[in-house]
Amino acid sequence: MTDYNVLISTVKNENSENTILLCNELQKIIPNSIYTQDILTTPIKIQILEHNKLPYTIKIAYKDIKYDFKIIEYKSTKALNNQNQISGYNPQLVVNNFNTDIGTNILNILMELFPYDFSARNRQVVNFTNKNDYIFFRMYRYIFKEDSSIDFAEIGPRLILKLSKIIDNENTFNIKYSSKKYSSETAII
Repeated sequence: MTDYNVLISTVKNENSENTILLCNELQKIIPNSIYTQDILTTPIKIQILEHNKLPYTIKIAYKDIKYDFKIIEYKSTKALNNQNQISGYNPQLVVNNFNTDIGTNILNILMELFPYDFSARNRQVVNFTNKNDYIFFRMYRYIFKEDSSIDFAEIGPRLILKLSKIIDNENTFNIKYSSKKYSSETAII
């Protein structure tokens, strides 16, 4: 049996097609992860909540900190009509503009989700760009051309996220960050 580092789950057993698709794509992208409703002990837990049959929130719990991200936009690989497949290799992590205190907090969890594998020989990149308090996620495969240049082909999916809340549970439920328009969710991971 494999020891997984990341558990991906949803709040309820019956979910919409888009929510299931997002969970399956996250499992393909995030190294050493599993998508299941079973209760497993893993260092990192990701929970997808939905609203009106669409994925709405991504909750990430690591150690004593919980991150809540509102899903602003989600386009699956299927919706992008992309013929390129996500391979089973660990993607390389590329980040842009995570240079504030909150950005550093988010960067730390991203580095835990996508650890660098020195032995991997892959050509996949996950890119997180922070711009105007929105986090843009894209996944690419780089292609070496004959003239020694490199081209990028998007292999999907696309996500636009907005940080809603960071909660530090170490001593008490200390809210380290909260956006102004955040509405409370009932599920807690």
